[in-house]
Amino acid sequence: SATAAASSWKRRASHAGSWYTDNASVLEKQLTDWLANASKSSGSNEDNNDGASDPVVDMRDCGSLKAIISPHAGYRYSGSVAAYSYRLLAQAIDSLSSNAPVRVFILAPSHHYRLNGCALSSADCLATPLGDLAVDLATVSALNSAGKFEILSRNCDEAEHSVEMQLPYVAMATAKLRASGRFAGVVPILVGQCSPAQTAFYADLLAPHLLDPASLFVVSSDFCHWGRRFRYTWRDPDPQRAGEPIWQGIERLDRLGMRAIESLEAGQFADYLDNFGNTICGRKPIALLLSTLAAAGGGNRWTMRFLRYAQSSKCFSEEDSSVSYAAGALFSR
Repeated sequence: SATAAASSWKRRASHAGSWYTDNASVLEKQLTDWLANASKSSGSNEDNNDGASDPVVDMRDCGSLKAIISPHAGYRYSGSVAAYSYRLLAQAIDSLSSNAPVRVFILAPSHHYRLNGCALSSADCLATPLGDLAVDLATVSALNSAGKFEILSRNCDEAEHSVEMQLPYVAMATAKLRASGRFAGVVPILVGQCSPAQTAFYADLLAPHLLDPASLFVVSSDFCHWGRRFRYTWRDPDPQRAGEPIWQGIERLDRLGMRAIESLEAGQFADYLDNFGNTICGRKPIALLLSTLAAAGGGNRWTMRFLRYAQSSKCFSEEDSSVSYAAGALFSR
């Protein structure tokens, strides 16, 4: 698989023009507006389409940003939510004091390809309408030399949207770095089904990067996929909740999951998934992040906060369906 990484090719922005606009100036304005709105209304909910009330998160004592959790749906559904975490990523990049080249790891699920373990891209460059992003080939090569990664075929790579939907925001956040030659590149990693031993192995590999001030992480995940078309129609069994709209139960379910993630205990998140089966598509990348925290020496230096939550639509009957989106941020002191 090492030879696969040697041929150079550029991954095209295969979902531009459908999942998000391929017009660079329109895209830049959309993202800029969403980022501005996120900084203006952090914690307030005047524009949240589900009536959910997000807590106002005081981040002053949380420390410095290390990772974000961001959705990966079409931008008209989740672009405004993603802005809440990318606003912080951009600020973190701008406030880095050292001149070390910055790299951005993207941990993302595989939707089309049954993946055992983790996989690396063989591309050396990722196209976006806002400019090309280099892949950090040195880091990819070092990870690959551990012998436990698959290398994605070009077809699998370009069919997958979970990394690509992060890239326009990453391009915005790294624009100054790239202009000044201080961007080491992106490290895209697809996270598949991992045994506990595999998870521990990958967590040990990633832990030094999580501790490196010049490395930042993006975890790509949507939250609950509810409805018959997703084969998931969980309802709260509490008889006192029998009359409530379905969407409120979905929100409560998602917020229980967010609390489990905020506990930073991989076991607590695993128990939550076992209990409720919530269709969080990025559960494997999230679980890997939590395990990497433990491998990096867990403890109270880390803080996870969820900043924003929304649903694609409100479900009132079993005929309806929705996908939930959440923006999260991990800080280290």
